[in-house]
Amino acid sequence: MQPLFRTVRLLLFMFIAGVIAFGDAPRPVHAQATTCNQVIDNLNRAINECSDLNFNWVCYGSVQAEAAPVKYRFNNTRDRRPFSVLEDIKTTDVNGVVLMHLLIEGEEAPLRVVLFGTVGVQTAEQAANVLTLSAGSSSYLCAATPPGMLVQTEEGTTGFVTVNGVDIELGSTAYIALQQDGLMAIANIDGEVTAIINGVRQVLAVGQQTAVTFVGGEPVFVAPQPGDSPLYASPVAQWLACNGLPRLHNSNVTELACVREVKFGETLTDQNFDAGQECLYNFCANAGDVVTVEMEALDPTLNPWVDLRGPGGWLVSFNDDTASTNLDSLICNRVMPLTSCDYTIVARSTHNATAGRFSLTLARQTACVQPALRCEVVAPTGVNLHTGPGVNYDLIQGLPQQARLQPMERIGNGWTRVQWVDTGQAGWVHETPGAIECEDDPGLMPVVRPTATPAATSSGGSSGVTRPTATPTPTPTVTPPTPIVPQKDDPFGGP
Repeated sequence: MQPLFRTVRLLLFMFIAGVIAFGDAPRPVHAQATTCNQVIDNLNRAINECSDLNFNWVCYGSVQAEAAPVKYRFNNTRDRRPFSVLEDIKTTDVNGVVLMHLLIEGEEAPLRVVLFGTVGVQTAEQAANVLTLSAGSSSYLCAATPPGMLVQTEEGTTGFVTVNGVDIELGSTAYIALQQDGLMAIANIDGEVTAIINGVRQVLAVGQQTAVTFVGGEPVFVAPQPGDSPLYASPVAQWLACNGLPRLHNSNVTELACVREVKFGETLTDQNFDAGQECLYNFCANAGDVVTVEMEALDPTLNPWVDLRGPGGWLVSFNDDTASTNLDSLICNRVMPLTSCDYTIVARSTHNATAGRFSLTLARQTACVQPALRCEVVAPTGVNLHTGPGVNYDLIQGLPQQARLQPMERIGNGWTRVQWVDTGQAGWVHETPGAIECEDDPGLMPVVRPTATPAATSSGGSSGVTRPTATPTPTPTVTPPTPIVPQKDDPFGGP
């Protein structure tokens, strides 16, 4: 089937605020413990987080989201990508939320869209105006609320969108849901909604819906006329139509071409207009090339952060601050492990918290000085700081998320002696994947290995916990830097 609006180009802007589990077996409605108030609270947090969503950018609130191509995966809350580089997006938990702006080329009226529950979206390569909506589970999130999407126009305007081959014309709010019986329901929550298949139009009154089945992959109306909609009774849909989606707005009227190629010897100037907006730069390098990347703030409001990612998106290196007194970012003389034109530099702000203008320079080997290696706690629950390299050692304290650490000693079994930068407190932490991330590569840091394992004796208490009686004096053995190799099983992202 040729889409009715095949000349229309949609620019989609997404925010993922949670995670969805695709492939879960459907559960009956009564098995759902979530209330509609809980669903609304989750949606409200998502909208508060990224309501200022610029046109042509994608903003995520969960690192558990899946995106293709893999090199454009997301790392942190409020990370943003241009939609033009993405092909397929889904999440991995029932609390998933996706906020979007759909801007139709040649039209002045954007569409507001929210995906919630176990849903994902894909665009057709040959027709950018066609969306494929998918669902990993059709279990209701709460009363009258299956996973799906709400689409809303701005007041007084008419918009168009094509979903799973059905052309939808609306002047307010439509609810589109994939249901357990394999049907797709399109409901009118407010205003005017018309569903169109092969030129056949069904006009839905407020509170009505039409059902669509698929024969040989093509959409077909189940009945010749729409009927009453149970989806209209959803408190979630009513809240979104009246209170949620109207808050979604575009805060940047300037188009920013922040995905581009950069060549060795070039310095580019760009700007992130919103906290969390990221600029992506692709470049080519040969195996053995020595690369330096420098990101300098041109506005005092910006605290830079730079990632260097290899083919497939794995993290080669990242840096927050060049020095304790310099907030600019520097990746100094990194050896490239592969020959590829698929290297990516991600220029953003620390913790996606600031915005402003910056310069980005890509150079070959330079006389730069490698910034001191630093780590940061990224686990939301924090990590524990111990007196020695093991859980049997005394607990000193918990380190909160975003605590910055100075590595001092690594013994090769995941335990690292660190100093908390903010307080000077020293101790041992375990670098569990997804809990702590360290700038640069562990192979570049001198490794100090103890000559003996500290003796342990019973604490004498009823718990049976053993504690060290002494800390040996280590004999340092320094290992030279080694080229990085892809670590595909490592967590994708920085603090």
